[in-house]
Parts: sequence; C-alpha cells; structure tokens
Amino acid sequence: AFSQETLVAEVVEESTKITIYHTNDVHGYVTEDSENGVIGLARLAALKKTGEANGENVLLLDAGDATQGLPIASLTQGEDIIELMNLAGYDVMALGNHEFDYSQEVLKRNISLADFSVLSANVHTGIGDYITDPMLLDGVEGHTIIEVDGVKLGFFGITTVDTATSTNPEGTAGLVFENEVDAAKREIAALTAKEADVIIAVVHLGDSSAGTVCNSEMFAEALPEGQVDVIIDGHSHTMENEVVNGSLIVQTGSYLGTVGELTVTVDGAGDVRAEETLLDYADFADITPDAIVTQAIDTINAEQTEILNEVIGETNTTLWAGWLGNVAPTRAVETNYGNLAADAFVASGTAMMEKLGDSYPVIGVENGGGIRTAVYNGSITRGDLINTFPFANTLYMKLVTPQQLYAVMENSGSMIVSQEPETGMLTQQQISGSFLQISGFTVVYNTANDGESKVISITLDGQDTPLDRNDTSTQILMVGNNYVMSGGGEFDVLADIEKYGEAGGEVEKIQNYIESCLGDGVLTNYAGTEGRIQFRGAGLIPQDYEEKILITQEDGIKPAA
Repeated sequence: AFSQETLVAEVVEESTKITIYHTNDVHGYVTEDSENGVIGLARLAALKKTGEANGENVLLLDAGDATQGLPIASLTQGEDIIELMNLAGYDVMALGNHEFDYSQEVLKRNISLADFSVLSANVHTGIGDYITDPMLLDGVEGHTIIEVDGVKLGFFGITTVDTATSTNPEGTAGLVFENEVDAAKREIAALTAKEADVIIAVVHLGDSSAGTVCNSEMFAEALPEGQVDVIIDGHSHTMENEVVNGSLIVQTGSYLGTVGELTVTVDGAGDVRAEETLLDYADFADITPDAIVTQAIDTINAEQTEILNEVIGETNTTLWAGWLGNVAPTRAVETNYGNLAADAFVASGTAMMEKLGDSYPVIGVENGGGIRTAVYNGSITRGDLINTFPFANTLYMKLVTPQQLYAVMENSGSMIVSQEPETGMLTQQQISGSFLQISGFTVVYNTANDGESKVISITLDGQDTPLDRNDTSTQILMVGNNYVMSGGGEFDVLADIEKYGEAGGEVEKIQNYIESCLGDGVLTNYAGTEGRIQFRGAGLIPQDYEEKILITQEDGIKPAA
C-alpha cells in the first residue's frame, strides 16, 4: 500500500505540463518600446527558445490580426510579419479579420510563407458540403494536432463571421463565413476521432464589447460542456481569463503589451487542467532579446525607409495640421487636411454600405488630435501619411441617430468660448484633440453660449433643413477611427452603439482616397476649406478681412521680393 504522500508524488510524476505562450491583435507592434510597454517579438522569441533549450514543453501561437497595422506590417502587406513570426518560432496562428485586408491573393501568399499552421475552419471559398468538402482557402487548415511529450494537442481555428463586413470587400469577395458554432462542432468531432488529448480553440471573436454576432462567451455556451478545454481569443483587444461552460477563455489585450502564459497539465488519467497568467513588459526585463529576431526587425525597419519615401502624388497647397505656435488648427477649426481625411472615411463607408445593399446617409468624423503633422505643398509620401496618422487605427462604422449626432458634436465643440467681433477669429485659450473634422454634413456652433448647448444646427449634405436634435429614429452611417467610435475623447455616446462594420485601416484608406483624387499626379481639390464647420456669436456675421504680413530675413532685412 502507498502512503498519501507517495500517491501524490506518483500522480505528479505522471503529469505532463505544457506551456503555451500566446498573442493576439499585435497589429505590427513587434519592435520593443520600453516607453510604451511594448514587449517586442525579440524578447518573446527568446522566452520560447530558452524554454525549449531547457527541455520544457513550449508552444507559441497567435489568435489573429498580426499582419495589419503599423508600417512594419502594412508596407509589405504582412509579408515581413510572417517572416518574423517564422523566426520567433510560432507554431499556430488563427486568421483574424484584418488578415483579409489586402486581398485574397496577398493572404494566400502570406499563408504560403508561414512555417506554422494557419487555422480557420469556417472560411470557405464556395458554398458546398462543409463536412465532406470544406473548400478552405489555399494553405488554411481547419485543425491541426501537435504532439508534445506524448500528449496530442488538437487546435482548431475560427474567424468571426463579421469579417464579411469588417474588412476590405476585395479581401472577402466570394468567400462564405460559416456559422462559428457549427464549424466548431465539426472540428471537435474530427479532433476527438483523432484521439486528441487536449482540444484548444484558437478564435478571433472577442468578448461582448466587440459587438460580434457570436462572441467568445456565446461561443463557449453553445458548445458541448467541457469538450473544448481552452478558447484562446482575439479581436476585442481586451483581457479575458474566465471559465464558461467548462472552457477556459483567455485573451491578452493587444499590441504585444502583454503575453499570455497558458499552462496545460494532463495527468496520468487524462484529466486536463489549464491556468492562465498574463506577462507584461516588466516580466521580460531579465530576458535578453533574441539576436536573430532583433537583427531581422532592425533590417526591415531600415529597408522601409525607402518605402516610406515613396511618392504617392503632389499637392499644390499645404495640407494643414500639427502645431502652429501654441495652436493646432485641426483641434479648433475646419482644415483642408481634416476635410480630406473625413472625405476618405465617407468614401470607404459608402463602398462598404453598397456592398451590403443598404442605403443610409454617410458621414465621416476624424478627431483633430489624430491628425498630427502637416504635409507642405510638394510631394506626398507614404511616410507623410504615417507621420500624420501614426496610430494604426481601424475605421469603424456605426448607425447613429440625429440626437446622438448632436451629442457627438456638442462634445466636439465643448472648448469653443468666443470670437473676436471684427475678424471672427476664435479667442479660446484651450483647444481639444476631440474637436472633429467632418464630412457629409455642416455644423454651426454658437460661440456666445456658455450653457449646455453650443450646437445651433446640423445639416446633412444635400438637405436644406437641419436635423431635428430630438430625432431618435432616423439612421445615419457614421465612419470614424476606432478611438473615437469606441468612446475615446469623451465620446461616450458612441461607446455603446453596436458596430455596423469596419471599413479598413485608416492610413490605407486615406492613401487610396488621395490616389483616387489625383489629376495628372496632383491633388487639386483641397486648396481651402468649405464652410463645413461654422461659428456664430451674438449678432456676429463672419466676413472677409485683410491682413498684412511682413516677411524678413533672420538679420531683419526685408527680402527683395
């Protein structure tokens, strides 16, 4: 007979522990950034390789949205990211919605370059019998089994069906996104038939904040209890660590600010225990970055200098943004660069809406704080656009009512205080990054009103009558970056509105729009502003005025001409 202590020791000896490091929604944040807490792929690679060298059972996987975002991802349409993931030793990746942003051909190219399994069981190239003929994209697998120290780990991938409305239409044309739960049940059956000891779903669904048709909790609840041991999630950029219907759901946030450390233990009886720990930048402080990955990242960043200098077109007028003294014009008044950005959003939103067969008025908004630098008359480069819009934002679309739009614009104009009577110039000392540049409508502010309401009227383009500020039924499609549309900048009214869809990457859509506006290589439609944002004080009627400017050299001598 064994003592209790001996029995416990025997069980421990028969147990197999496997560590799975996982990421999601990296969006190109692969370069270490200590100031902003970005771990960087080189340190993560070193963590995995150190574990392998020490004889530990270690895997590395990603839950999607790795190939789109910062320039290191977008400039080569994800190719460099796949190369870096190969070098870092990734074993599995699920397709996120933004993997489809560039085109299906680019997606297939990226998949073909991957040295790891790319999973998505519910994305099909045509309508058919999914059970006998899945017809997945070239190179994509529904599931895979990785055997580690005698334990069969079965992984299957699921991509949100919302991808059909949340990415570039060209990237999803002709594809069928099968119901997530139906596809999952088929994959669970297949992995069970192959005698997988552990079943892990790698999904890109998000928690309830994502507004997806099927979020991770709904997904877990709809599956047979306990048949999926772990659901590794992505998409909502949130942190998840909870058990739902017998499945542990985990997610790490985004931008490689944290890494998931999932410990899976299988005992001698085949019972599975899973525990999740989040590792942040401080947890990697003593890890020396992997030299191979570091060199590759440095090389790519150096090579991209040439790409960033690529000329998109010419502008015969300065596109105004940034700071002029202590004033940033995009944060206080209408600007031509703000108009251009918001117009690009409207164009993108209109294209997405037409694809879906809907018909709504479309408006665009861009926070002035998101337009960082001017482009002076001359060449417009890709680097110029990235410097101006550096946050790798995604364009969200939401249906808003006139009442909600009035609330949005009240917040936008909250810092407006007064005007100079003779010139109409604003006299405010404070400015706000939440001041919106707009397209598709006109807003008139009352600068003399210190009360709750500063918005006099909002009128959609093509209409003569302002919107009724109490209208809660009319629907308008608003397009803006994910920061504003998720409630950032105190746009609380937008936070709880369900997403209608996504329209792609902010920089990419602005570049596409500029290219569509070029005539003989020159952008000529944005020489000035159009009165989209107007100000009215008590009895003040805006009018033209003259201003004389004296230009001198540094020594005080006036130029000859």
